[in-house]
Amino acid sequence: MRTRIVTFLVLVTTFSVFIPTSGYSSENEINRESIRGMKGVHVVIEKLGQGEYRDGLATDLILKDVELRLRQNGITVLTEQGMRIYPGNPLLYININAIKINNVKSYIYSLSIELEQSVILERNKMPMRAVTWNFGVIKHTPANKLNNVRKDIKKLIDRFINAYLAVNPKE
Repeated sequence: MRTRIVTFLVLVTTFSVFIPTSGYSSENEINRESIRGMKGVHVVIEKLGQGEYRDGLATDLILKDVELRLRQNGITVLTEQGMRIYPGNPLLYININAIKINNVKSYIYSLSIELEQSVILERNKMPMRAVTWNFGVIKHTPANKLNNVRKDIKKLIDRFINAYLAVNPKE
């Protein structure tokens, strides 16, 4: 038991030195302006590994959570085909990376949400895709509470919704 506690403390100390706990973001006025006039987004969730699925975290549940939250706030959820014909081809990409630490039965995980859109480079008028808004965090949770990740994703989605509503108020 003592070995597990010591191992856990070493891991937490190590990660707290190398991993930012406050998150990372490109959330500012310019990035919010890239959302102005956008009526909807297509949502993509990065596929999770089998370990996360066995511990209770499923991509399809996360997708349902995110799409419901967006719709509840007046943001249209586009199909992949709908996104391709919508101006800017807006894609809301959610990435979850989890590392299970077996000896302490916990996960270190990073979450990021990115709004990717079509843009045109000013210098040569070349069209391409770019991330125009993002936010992310790095956290820790016990393996039996991996569902905390869904709660954290909800918080990230709420940040996106707030940025969206700041430049696209409900009518």
